[in-house]
Amino acid sequence: MDISTMTVIELKKIAKEKGISGVSKLKKADLVKTIKKKVGVQDKESKLQSLKKQNSQAVVPKINNTKHLNKSDQINYLKEKVNDPKWSVHKKEIDEAIKDLENIFSNTLKKEKEDFISNGGKEIDFYFESQEKEEFNKITYEYRKTKRLYFKEKENQKKINSDLKRVIIEQIKELIGSDESINVIYKKFKSLQEKWHISGPALRSDSNDLWETYKHHIERFYDFLHINRELRNIDYKHNYEEKIKIIEKAEDLVKTEDIIKAGRDLNVLHLLWKNELGPVAPENRELLWKRFQEVSKIIHSRRQNFQKDIEQNQNLNLERKNIILLKIKKLTNPEPLTHKDWQLSIKKFNDLRDEFKSLGTIPKSESKENWSLFRDTGRAYNLCKNKFYKNQKNNQKETIENYKSLLKEVKNINEKEDWRKFIERMKSIQIDFNKLGFVPRNILKRFRSEFQIETNLYFKRLKSGYQKLNTDEEILYKKKIDLINGIKKIEFTDNNIDEIYKNQWESIEKFGVLNSELETKVVDLFVKSISGLIKVNSDIKFNKANFLFEVELNCLKNNSKELQIKIDYYKRTIEGLQSEINQLENNLEFFSRSSTESPVLRNVTGKLNVLTTKLFSSKERVKKLKLLKRNIINSSKKN
Repeated sequence: MDISTMTVIELKKIAKEKGISGVSKLKKADLVKTIKKKVGVQDKESKLQSLKKQNSQAVVPKINNTKHLNKSDQINYLKEKVNDPKWSVHKKEIDEAIKDLENIFSNTLKKEKEDFISNGGKEIDFYFESQEKEEFNKITYEYRKTKRLYFKEKENQKKINSDLKRVIIEQIKELIGSDESINVIYKKFKSLQEKWHISGPALRSDSNDLWETYKHHIERFYDFLHINRELRNIDYKHNYEEKIKIIEKAEDLVKTEDIIKAGRDLNVLHLLWKNELGPVAPENRELLWKRFQEVSKIIHSRRQNFQKDIEQNQNLNLERKNIILLKIKKLTNPEPLTHKDWQLSIKKFNDLRDEFKSLGTIPKSESKENWSLFRDTGRAYNLCKNKFYKNQKNNQKETIENYKSLLKEVKNINEKEDWRKFIERMKSIQIDFNKLGFVPRNILKRFRSEFQIETNLYFKRLKSGYQKLNTDEEILYKKKIDLINGIKKIEFTDNNIDEIYKNQWESIEKFGVLNSELETKVVDLFVKSISGLIKVNSDIKFNKANFLFEVELNCLKNNSKELQIKIDYYKRTIEGLQSEINQLENNLEFFSRSSTESPVLRNVTGKLNVLTTKLFSSKERVKKLKLLKRNIINSSKKN
């Protein structure tokens, strides 16, 4: 490849691929010289590595675990490995066994042929059959078929992964220059990074191009991101905090007794550090890396020492596992007597079981017996637990009936005319309900929900002074509701809607007055009915929110208590709006004059205008409500 004929852009691309830095300001001649020098060094290193690899391979002895077996045993060995669901783990052993058997059958065929010819037979008439060869052929046929399916599935999955990675790259490209909030963009970017890392390997033909394209757009995104210094600092801070968490996890691994697991977990932490986290502030980089390196060295050192003393450590693990088995046996000696005690016992059992499984390896000669003891101990515990809950089921039917009985009694009290006389009984029912025995959680949840609704209804009535409606009140309430429902059938326009709702409300008022709770309910239903009419009518052009406020105002013109409730509501609304406006106005001070075209500034200004309009509207409504309340008070004084 004659790189001297290439353009500067092409040369810089090659430099980037070769890992050559500091070439952005070089001229073409200097670029060519730098690349040739670097490529020459890399070629030498590559040849040296290749030579070392050849030397190392030359001294590695070829291992064959089946040569000491006879032909029949070798075929059985091969069949066992091929039929293993995890055959891919034994692929090397399978290939070695097939090769050895092919050599054996070839030598056998050759010998039989020589014997046939030496006994006077003609070569053209020679024919030899072997049942072992036929069985071998069947096994290898199935093996090749399994391999084809296995690699076809892997290839299909890699193709899916390739397509997914392309989609992720396109989504990252769309984030660059997006008008959304920077924080929203950054969260989406982090989510896409996570999807990339868990998406799995792509097709080999696509892998390099996809990785280079992904890196390119990651760099573009960070360039876009780092335009905003504040966000870059946020990114630095996030990466710093995450790396501190990684270091702290690594420091915790130093205290872990299972050093093999600690080593595996440390490798995962290194991958997270390398692949999933960006840079931190320059002044923190070296400090954090040194701290992480020191912890890693300690764990590696412990692992090396562990490998030296592995037999001693395995015996130690065996002792710990035996202690755990004794603890599990003691969980049922004595047996728990209540559901609560059993739940605590089950939690301890699960913790001990997890601890048993998390411990490292034990001597191979003890492994089978130890696992057998573990299974037997767990089985004995579960039998004892199941026996308890089987007996519990026999008592559940009676307990469920007791729940139903108490619930029915509460409902009956709420239906009585003299329900106020049952205060003490209601209190005692609550105590009895909470003392009832165990039932399944889903049944108990349903009973509790119904019981709470009924008891809350009783005590809410008691607190609010509720009176059961008499016949006259029920008729009056029904008349008002029927009139409200009839509003839906009335035709109206911009010109007559105001007159219609006033006339309808006057008709409702003429029926008479109910208690304050029902009157409030009537007002709410009336306003909702008017609201439903104007919202579905596209011909209405006036401000619908203000119109509904006027409707509500007219309905409450004689109810000073409800007017005060509305006044308090709008005062709280005004406080919230004023607080939000103050916050936005403070934020505006951070924008310079040159940032008037900023999308963020336009968004803040737009919100500020909307909130200011709402604030003004709320203040006007408070004035009207106060004026109406004042008129009611003055009118009552005159009377």
